[in-house]
Formats: sequence, structure tokens, C-alpha cells
Amino acid sequence: GYVFPVLYACQRNGIKTIGHQHGAYVKRPAAYVMEGVDKKEYKWFDKIIVWGDYWKEHLLRISNVYSPEMIVVGSNKMSWNYCIGKTRHTKPKSILLPYEFTCNSHKIGKFIAKFIDLGYDLYFKPRSDEELEGQLEGYCFPREYLNKIHIVEKIDSAFMENIDIVAGTMTTLVYELLPYNKIIWILDTEYKHLEDLVEGGYAHKVRYEDLDTLDERYFRKTEVDADYFFSTENL
Repeated sequence: GYVFPVLYACQRNGIKTIGHQHGAYVKRPAAYVMEGVDKKEYKWFDKIIVWGDYWKEHLLRISNVYSPEMIVVGSNKMSWNYCIGKTRHTKPKSILLPYEFTCNSHKIGKFIAKFIDLGYDLYFKPRSDEELEGQLEGYCFPREYLNKIHIVEKIDSAFMENIDIVAGTMTTLVYELLPYNKIIWILDTEYKHLEDLVEGGYAHKVRYEDLDTLDERYFRKTEVDADYFFSTENL
């Protein structure tokens, strides 16, 4: 909340302000959407730079407190080289699961163990600012599964050729990996942060109870225009 006094002081003194999109704009966090707040009552940055046209359109669709003239299409501060290589597997078998610090880690741990039991290759991308052991322990799966998990140090185009499925519940990294045109699974937990992707037709919602019987619908790839989500505009 520290930003509001600064914004109010700037507005009172005629100083223009510019904000930059930090994470995924989705409709369930109250701080982004401000449901029930009138546009006239909501004071925010004069301009907001978003990552691409998708984010401008989506933000205006899910909230009433923004106006089109506030939003400038720019680009993500992270740059990705979306070079799409050949698919290496005839049958989807490899899953990339990024670490998520805000999630039902116990339930996701059950997903991890089940994926391994079903014969999937599980790739885990940890955060670089936390100890790996602590991140893995948070998922509470039996220790015998530890040596069956592949730890990923770097995600790039060469690595993504080995991946068939990207799975998660809240991390913005799932959005950033969309242009690699992989199968996207949003795991069913109480955390609904990424369900905008499911509702928009960009991902499949997968329940733990259904993992043994998933049909071909759940293995359809997501294909998107990278520039629509992440513009190459020079900031």
C-alpha cells in the first residue's frame, strides 16, 4: 500500500506517473480488478505499460476501473526467444512443473507423485532465490520420488524441445511459456489464479481424480501468437 500516498502526492502536484506490469493480470485477485469500485473513485498511475495486446484487452475486460487511454502496449521486462523446435516425443510424456511459492503445495505434491507413477517424466524448475531442498520439501511427497525428478537449471528453446506439457496453478511463468505451443495443464486446487487461461481456451483444467483416465482432449496443444501476449516493443 505504500505506493498510494506517493501517487496521490504526484497527482496533487501535477506530476505524471507511469507503472509497468509486474505479473499476470487475472480476474480473481481483488487488487487488480477492484470489483465494486467506481472508476472515478480509483486513482492509479496515469499510464500503465503492459506486456502485449492480450493484457490490455484482458485487463479492460475483467475490470471497470481502467480506461483504454491509460494502457500502453509495451513489452515484458523478461525477454524470451520463442524458437519452436520439433516435438521429440510421439506420445506426450514429459511435464515441466515450475516451483510455486503460493499454492496448495501438499496437493500439488500428490499430483507430482501420481505423474511419476503414471510414467511421466517430471521436470522441476526451482526458484533461484530459495534453497532447492526447501522448495521440494514443501510438496510433501514421499522421499523415494526425489531421485525420479529432473531438476531444471535453465529454460530455453533447446530445453523446451524436450517438454510436452507445462503444468501449474499460479506462476506467471506458465503465461510466459505459452508461445512455445505446448500442452498447458492447470492443476485443480483451491488456488484459481490461472483459470483465466482455462476460460480463454488456452489451457486444460486437470483434476487429480481424473489423471488415470484423461482422454485426447487434454493433450491438445496451445498455439498462440507470441507477439499478441508479449510484444517485442523496445521499452
